[in-house]
Amino acid sequence: MNPQEPQNQAALPSQRMDNTLGNVSIQGDSATFTFAPVQNNTQIQTQIIQISAEWITQRELNKTSPYKGLKQYNFSDRDYFFGRDALIARLFEAVNQNKFLLVVGASGCGKSSAVRAGLIPELKSNLGATKLLDFVFTPGRNPFESFYRCLLADGKDYRFSEDEAEPARAANAQTVVNVIQSLKQDQDRWLIFIDQFEEIFTNCSDEQIRQSFIDALVQLNQNSDDSVRAVLAMRADFLEYFSSYPQLGMIANSNNIHLVTDMHRDELRQAIEQPAAKHGVVFQEGLVEQIIQEVQGQSGYLPLLQYTLNLLWETECIALGQDGKPHIEDRTLNRSTYSALEGVRGALQARINKLYQQLNQTEQDATRQIFLRLVQIVDTDSGSRAVSRKAYRSEFQGETIETTLQKFVNENMVVSGYEYSSQDKILVSSLSDVKKNAIFEIAHEIILSSWDELRKWLEEAKDAIIFKNLLADDVHRWQSALAQVTSEDSEKLDRAKDELLKGSRLDRAIELRQNNAFVLLGGLTDLENQFIDTSVEWQRFQRRRQAELETEKERNQLLTEANQKANKIIRRGMISLAVIVPVAIGASLLASHALNRLAFARTASELEQKGVSSLEQIDFSEIDALLTAIQTGQALQDLAGENTRMGTYPAYSPIVALDVILNKIREKNRFPANQGEIKATAFSRDGKRIATGGKDGTIQLWSLAGERLTQFQAHEGGPLASINSVSFSPDGKYIASASEDGTARLWTDSGAPVVTLTGHQGEIESVSFGSDNQTIATAGNSGEVFLWTIAGNKLRQLKGHQGTVLKVTFSPDGQKLATAATDGTIRVWNASGTQLAEWKGHGGEPVYSVSFSADGQKLVSAGGDKTARVWNLSGQPQLVLEGHKLLVTSASFGDKDQRLATASDDGTARLWNLDGEELARFQGHRGVVWHANFSPDGNYLFTTGRDGTARLWNLTEQAAPSFKGLQADANTVSISPDQRLIAAAGNEGILSLWNASGKLVKAWTANPRGHIFSISFSADGQRIATGGVDPSVSLWDLSGNRVAQLKGHGGFVNSLSFSPDGRFLATAGQDGQARLWTTSGDEVALLHGHKDVVSAVTFSPDSSTIATASWDGWIKLWDTSGSLLREWQGHSNKISSLDFSSDGKLMATADKGGMVRLWTKTGQQKLEFYSYQSGVNALRFIPNSALLSTGGMDGTVRVWDFSGRQFNEFTHEGAIWGIAPAVDGKQILVGGDAGEVRIWAIKSLPETIEQGCSWLQDFLKSNDFAGKGICPF
Repeated sequence: MNPQEPQNQAALPSQRMDNTLGNVSIQGDSATFTFAPVQNNTQIQTQIIQISAEWITQRELNKTSPYKGLKQYNFSDRDYFFGRDALIARLFEAVNQNKFLLVVGASGCGKSSAVRAGLIPELKSNLGATKLLDFVFTPGRNPFESFYRCLLADGKDYRFSEDEAEPARAANAQTVVNVIQSLKQDQDRWLIFIDQFEEIFTNCSDEQIRQSFIDALVQLNQNSDDSVRAVLAMRADFLEYFSSYPQLGMIANSNNIHLVTDMHRDELRQAIEQPAAKHGVVFQEGLVEQIIQEVQGQSGYLPLLQYTLNLLWETECIALGQDGKPHIEDRTLNRSTYSALEGVRGALQARINKLYQQLNQTEQDATRQIFLRLVQIVDTDSGSRAVSRKAYRSEFQGETIETTLQKFVNENMVVSGYEYSSQDKILVSSLSDVKKNAIFEIAHEIILSSWDELRKWLEEAKDAIIFKNLLADDVHRWQSALAQVTSEDSEKLDRAKDELLKGSRLDRAIELRQNNAFVLLGGLTDLENQFIDTSVEWQRFQRRRQAELETEKERNQLLTEANQKANKIIRRGMISLAVIVPVAIGASLLASHALNRLAFARTASELEQKGVSSLEQIDFSEIDALLTAIQTGQALQDLAGENTRMGTYPAYSPIVALDVILNKIREKNRFPANQGEIKATAFSRDGKRIATGGKDGTIQLWSLAGERLTQFQAHEGGPLASINSVSFSPDGKYIASASEDGTARLWTDSGAPVVTLTGHQGEIESVSFGSDNQTIATAGNSGEVFLWTIAGNKLRQLKGHQGTVLKVTFSPDGQKLATAATDGTIRVWNASGTQLAEWKGHGGEPVYSVSFSADGQKLVSAGGDKTARVWNLSGQPQLVLEGHKLLVTSASFGDKDQRLATASDDGTARLWNLDGEELARFQGHRGVVWHANFSPDGNYLFTTGRDGTARLWNLTEQAAPSFKGLQADANTVSISPDQRLIAAAGNEGILSLWNASGKLVKAWTANPRGHIFSISFSADGQRIATGGVDPSVSLWDLSGNRVAQLKGHGGFVNSLSFSPDGRFLATAGQDGQARLWTTSGDEVALLHGHKDVVSAVTFSPDSSTIATASWDGWIKLWDTSGSLLREWQGHSNKISSLDFSSDGKLMATADKGGMVRLWTKTGQQKLEFYSYQSGVNALRFIPNSALLSTGGMDGTVRVWDFSGRQFNEFTHEGAIWGIAPAVDGKQILVGGDAGEVRIWAIKSLPETIEQGCSWLQDFLKSNDFAGKGICPF
């Protein structure tokens, strides 16, 4: 296709052909052909042929719809593709001028159709004897596999065999060119059309494959063979992705990028009228104009237009006229039918809504899961957006899912196909092979913007969609790798292991799974769960193996050193016997010392492993995890010695485990009840006592510290003695119990019997005291509720429930009662027994619990549908708590109605806020958790379960103290030199000061333009400097008065630092410069030399040296006159932070990729390690220690020693943006997402052990077990 081919290769007249399309002439023969513009026809005229309706309706009627709906236009549809003559001609000419063509436009503008049904047919029809081979595919997950499949495609006379096409699977830059050179015949012309090219960025998750395919396109463009053309079609909003791949910019330019715009009115008229005219049908007068008026100016309307026209046609074929014949036989598409379909904008929405509403609830849930699986969320400079995603058949499991999916396939809302993996052959051996690799995708992305219900689902599940789609791709690659493994092939097994999740990706998967984030998507498949579990096990194995290798290395080194020393002494044998004897004795002592060091190394290795094991326990047995961690920490302290400096311990996992566990732990005590299953529990109103009722019929009273105060046999009768419910009287003098023996009994708080309440038929499930201390309510199997006096007289009977009443409770004022029953209803009664309200709240499932809020205005219920629900007293829903995997057994308000607690058959209790967000999860019970009750002050939660344990959980904040006040991200934090003030600032532009106890003492707007990126206290603590989006730097006194404003930077100020001697202030900016100022605001020097944003600046401890770091990866050292002392390239990624050690001998840098490096001041690298924090935003040395801290995007602050071993870890809810250690090295201030500012203690190992023992004090006093003497009390 070379327009500059030599003209001396004249062909025989009989072989030549001339054709014209618009203003382009095609000239060629069987060997060569060229495209050339026709000089005398410079403007394309769109000829609109007006054909009378009468003439059209005389044609033969074809009742088959000529419109495509949501289906794709292809070569076979060329006779029905109207309205794009001008565009086709323009593309035709562009193919003549360029080997590479990029067709871009908005989603739904018709770019794919213009190539498939326009350009390709036109090329084929005008080349005559010259053979054009077109190869059409979309990139999918692996563009090389897609290219391979299109070479095998059926339905063409130039299909290649599998062996011939096999080289297309080689994922490298030469693949496409090699395939063409191997398969293309000299006389053939090839057109490679890659449709939906944006999939290379959205569906291909393997960066190496993506890069290789882009390189392959570049190679194709540079190839000398002009008989090959490549056309790419892509959504215009993905052009910004090209900036990350400069190679694409080399071949995509203004000459070969062609924008597909909206159709003109005349073109639209053709696209609407002409297909119907071919089948002998016209539009009612005015309808075409109405349609044009409706769609013109609307984005992405063409798929909607096609769908509506197809639906209009099909409706006219079904609808019968007064004569009993289908409307279509009148040869007219009617306005009334069109209006009934709600027009172009409403037809698709109405149709898909109707289909959705016809489904039952289970199928609707399945629909949500299906469509969310078929969507990917991608991030662009203009924000995140939803795009279509191909999903494997294996992602849709279960009969309901499969049948529902088929319904949408039948409606052409979802399309199915088949995708081969790199191990498959084109011929499959069974139907199961086909199903395994079947793929599905949304018929057209217009559905994403046209269906309101789907848009709502997408907003709710955006984060989970992003991760789950990545996870699905990971699983598919893992399974593909496993499929190649044989027992003898260890290399392929290693490749399969490489596909497992690691680092922050694995951490995120575990977190999302634990938080039930995938519930909206139907949960994880068995294969996905297996993949995550295998990744976890592999990570644990790797850690253990690494610890073993390090220990083995140290052991070998110790033995080698010992042997060398001993042999060195022994070799001095050429001396007298008087000398030899003591030397031999010395050698023996050295060997003994070597063995001692070996034992030391072995013990350290064992403690490392025990530390990891204790950390793994925290998720299912908190107290046991802490006990193990304390024991391991004590053993480590004994091994290292009393005066070991932080950062120099022989093992660190015990220290990390202790700190992490103490920051996470909620379980405060376990009460040794020994009552069997505990189904009954209650707090006294003063919160000082807890009652438990067990399967053995006993009631026990406990102090909050776990001391058993009283125990008595309340009910007898063997299996029927089990106590179902207990309740304290409001004054605390009495306890009521309800039992399977059919009685309720009243006791004094010392266990003396008062009265027995009889009258129920069957067991009594619930008992409750009224607020007057005089009334008791009981409920049970008979479906009745009885009210009694404290003397045992029956007051009244409440009837209405049709099943067992599982719970009865009084409102706080005693004027109302609420009941819950197995009939699925919740009922509210007044104290006189009149039913006030009734509703079904849990989908007909049993309601196990109901409880009033403290103000008596709301109720919370727990049901068999796995939810807890909040209602007003009229039964109007206020909130649904979703997340439990099995039925919810109890739910209650607490903490002045600010929080709720639930318990469930799934073995967990959970804490929620009033927005329905899960705040905490309490795990440890084996089996059903029957109750999760708040203490009256809201500080504790008490749970009991089928496993016979009763557990007390501390709800007060155990993490580091927080400083409240900021609403937006806290970008920067600082501690005053005297450690009396805490400062933080962020995206709001507000600088806040707190005292050390957390009281906000001052806050003011330091940057009216918004973001503040850096703050710093002066050496005397009397000034604060701020820098941010305002190019100036402000100096403030502690009262919020600006004392100076420093101007000079040409953009954002990213970092600033006062010199330790108080003489200077250094600033770093977006303009690529750093500046040095006096503290009064005079500029001293301009530090110029970086080629990108200067991200960090700091002084050496002696104030003589300034260090700067930049996004260009370079580190530069300057003196205070502004002279450059030294520079070196430290990172290939953008450097985000740097700092000097306390003694000034070391520097540390970190980059956005998570790499941390330690340097000498001469630029010699001492160490590098990866932080596994998804990028490091902040880095600081800890004063007076051999420790370094990093703050990451993953929400962790990690503390490391100077050999790169992790010493500690603190966790926030979101990304960490700023960290600042106190000058004494005992605390570290952290700022992060959503204004979270906390100060964490950096404790020595003995201090941490002491803290752990303090937490366990009550537990150790109330429980007997081996090793109880772990803590000295």
